[in-house]
Formats: sequence, C-alpha cells, structure tokens
Amino acid sequence: MKAAKSDLEKLILTLVISTIFSILISLILLVWMSRKISKNLNDIVLRSNEIASGQLNSEELNYIGNDEIGQLSSSINSMGQSLREMISEISNVSSDVDRQSATMFASSEEVKLGSQQIAISIEEMANGSSSQADSAATISQKTNEFTDNILKASEGSEQLVRFSDEVLKAAVEGDHQMKESLEQMNVINHVVNSSVEQVQSLENKTQSITEIVGVIKSIADQTNLLALNASIEAARAGEAGKSFAVVATEVRKLAEEVSNSVEGISSIIFTIKEETSRMAENLQSGFSEVNKGTKQLEGTGLQFAEIKEKVSEMYSGVKMISSTLTDFQQSSQEMNENIEDIAAISEESAASSEEISAAIVEQTAALDTIAGSAKNLTDMVERMNQLIKKFKL
Repeated sequence: MKAAKSDLEKLILTLVISTIFSILISLILLVWMSRKISKNLNDIVLRSNEIASGQLNSEELNYIGNDEIGQLSSSINSMGQSLREMISEISNVSSDVDRQSATMFASSEEVKLGSQQIAISIEEMANGSSSQADSAATISQKTNEFTDNILKASEGSEQLVRFSDEVLKAAVEGDHQMKESLEQMNVINHVVNSSVEQVQSLENKTQSITEIVGVIKSIADQTNLLALNASIEAARAGEAGKSFAVVATEVRKLAEEVSNSVEGISSIIFTIKEETSRMAENLQSGFSEVNKGTKQLEGTGLQFAEIKEKVSEMYSGVKMISSTLTDFQQSSQEMNENIEDIAAISEESAASSEEISAAIVEQTAALDTIAGSAKNLTDMVERMNQLIKKFKL
C-alpha cells in the first residue's frame, strides 16, 4: 500500500515536473514564437507605414511561409507593387493629361481668337449682305424702271418698224412710179423728137414748095410777059392777028390768075412756114424741156432708188433694233429676276450670318467654359502631381 502510494507520488511528481517542464518549454516556444511573430508584424507594420508615407521603393517583405503572416506579407508586397505601378501609370497619365489640357487650353484660346475674328468677319459680312440686299433692291427697282423704259422703247420701235415698213412700201411704190414716169417721159421724148423731126421735114418741104411756087410765079410772070408781047404783035398784025390776040389775052388772063393764085399760095405757104417755124421752135423748146425733165426724172429716180435703199437699210436696222430691244427686254427681265434672287439670297445670308454670329457667341462662351475647365484640369493635375511626388518609386 505504501509502495503503491510511493509510486503514485513519484508518478505525480514526475507528471508535475513534466508538466512544469512542458509549460516552460511552451512558454519559451511561445515567447520565441511571439517575438518572431512580433518581428514579422513589426516588419509588416513598418512596410505598411513606408507604403502609407509614399516610400514605395523600399525592399519588399521577405517572409517564407504560407501562414497568415506570409499571406499578409505577400498581400503587402503585392499592394506596394500595385501602388507603385498605379502611381507610375497615374504619373504618366497625369503628364499626358497635363500636356493635353495645355494643348486644349491653347487650342481653345486659338479657337476663341479665331471665333472672335470669324464673328467680326461674319458681322461685317452680315452688314455687307444687308447693304448688298439694299443695293440689290435698289438695282431691282432701277432695273424695273429700265425694263419699263425698254418696253416703251420696244413698243416705239415696233411702231417705227411699221412706219418704216410703210415708208419702204411708199419708197418702192414711188420708185416704181418714177420708173414708169421716166419710161413715159422717154416715150414723150421720143414722140416730141419725132414731131420735131417731122416739123423740120415739113419746114423743109414747105421751103421746097416755096421754091416751086417761086418757079411757077416766075413762069407765070414770063407767060404774062409773053402774052403781053403776043397781044402787041397781034395788034400789029391787024385782022390776021385777032385770033392770036384772043389766045394771047386768054393766056395773059390765065397767067395773071396763076400769078394771083401763086401769090395766094405763097402767102399761105409763108403763113404755114411761119407757123411751122414757131411750132418747130416750140417743139424744140418742149423737146429741151422734156430732156431737162427726163434728166431731172433720172436724177429723181436715182434719188428715189437711193432713198429706197436707205429706207430699206433703215428698215433692216429698225427691225434689228426692235429685235435687239425685245431680246434686251427679256434679258432685263431675267436680270431683274436674278437680282431679286440675289436680294433674297443676300437677305437669307444676312439672317444666316446673324444666326452664325449668335452661334459663334455661344461657341465663344463654350470655349471660355472649356478654357476654364482646361485651367481647372491643369490645376488639378498640378495638385495630383504634387501628391504623386510624395511617392518614391
């Protein structure tokens, strides 16, 4: 019993000593493990503080193991690497954004200046379009008046064409009548010339008759003288010459009658000769006047022909002028329509210019907003760069 109790006490003592030793070993292991864990945790905290302070270029945690501390170390290392890459990328993006914002600001300023210049040009163009519209309206009014004048001139030219046509017809008819009159004068000239020749021939024949009558009168005078001589000789002969005296008396009477008849014939022939001479002179004078009239008619005919030619040329010219005025009237109407279209386009252009000017004003305001945004973005990028500089890559 005592031996069993002694063994039990020894066993309990051994157990107590083993327990105490185990506790001591456990405490030692626990302290060692605690120090090791504390050191690793301190490294993790230090690395985390370095990351938090922006020192991303420190050495990574070198912990071997897959426990929670190893996983935490790996996560811290991954976080540092990711932050380093992200900050580097953000820095690059920030630089690009800074350059783009500067470019956008400069571009917006240039576009703003260009828009202002365009606005000035558009305003000037609007004023010019308005002035052009007013000028086009004035020109359209003047063109309408000019077209009305052209219409009146065209109507007048048509009347002138009709009048010229009538004048041309009258000139042609006058030329025709002048030619007929000239032909008639030529016929009269020929007749008068023939009459003059016939009167001259009659005068010549009258002269021949006068000469013959003179011969007959001379013969009658000689016969009368012979009869007188015969009567004297018969009276000398006495009774024997009575019969001869009777014959001589009859011959003398006949000679006297012939002489008297010859004197009457001579008187008649002289009268005929005088009348024939006067008629010849009158016919000659008429022939001269007919020649003058013929020459005048020929000159008048030439003048009529020239007048007809000039009137024909005038008629052609008037027709051409009338046609030109008609074409010009149509062209004036088309030009007036084009001017009215130009006036309408100018008014629309002025209205569009005002709309464009208003749009440019709005665009300028938008560009001011964009420029302000670009300036704000530049300031934000600058602040972000200041923050990025806190990180040491």
